Amino acid sequence: MFNDAPIYIVPYLFSYQHILLLLISVAYIICLCLILRKRTYKTQRIVFITIMSICCVIFFCRMFFGFEHARIWNEGSKTTLLPLELCNFNIIITLIGVIINKKFLNNYLYFVSVFGAIVSLTIFPQVHMNLNLFTEYMFFDYYIIHTNVVAVPIAMIACKWFKPEFKYTYISLLMLIVIYTALFGITTFLRQFEPFENANYMYIYDPGTLPILSQLYSLIPIPYVYALPLIILIYPLFVLMWIPFGLHTRYNKKIQFKNLN
Repeated sequence: MFNDAPIYIVPYLFSYQHILLLLISVAYIICLCLILRKRTYKTQRIVFITIMSICCVIFFCRMFFGFEHARIWNEGSKTTLLPLELCNFNIIITLIGVIINKKFLNNYLYFVSVFGAIVSLTIFPQVHMNLNLFTEYMFFDYYIIHTNVVAVPIAMIACKWFKPEFKYTYISLLMLIVIYTALFGITTFLRQFEPFENANYMYIYDPGTLPILSQLYSLIPIPYVYALPLIILIYPLFVLMWIPFGLHTRYNKKIQFKNLN
């Protein structure tokens, strides 16, 4: 059932199927926040851990069985089966985040995980688009995982587990650069072995067909280095993601000051 699609179909960007899936994702996120807001911390924690554990199981099914990546993209190669892409890391990091509930990690989930997953859902809609959509492995693998990587941190904020803070915008950026650098080292090591000689995690060696990365690579044709400007340019977006919470905090302080007077 999960492994019989003859070809890997990428839908047109913002086709009606793509828009429908985005609307379903938005509705799911809103419902999750509304349902959990008035629940106890223990209940919220159990739900978050359950959701992300399911996502991890779905992902590791791909890693061990390679339902679509090895079969279609690499003709059986194991190159893409290791969890060495940013969103793959973020699945596991999100699970760890809801378990330990630490401020620095929660902020990373909001600034990096949520941002990255939203980009993946809106810019790179990779899912089988046919009559068997809901029985295709890639639907569960791609849309369910990415939707929950967005939904869980947003629900954590809605449930008042934490509030994004400005100082964590640059700390999150630094963590992203560290992850990217570590992946470069791991990818370089793996490329020494035949099954992974074309490994290209996070497009570190080859921009593929992505327009922005291809342009950067034409200007800076050096693996790893060419994408660093793009990572650094993400920082203003982190600041924009923080601004609503910064304004809310400032508004609350004004109200408190007026009440004291």
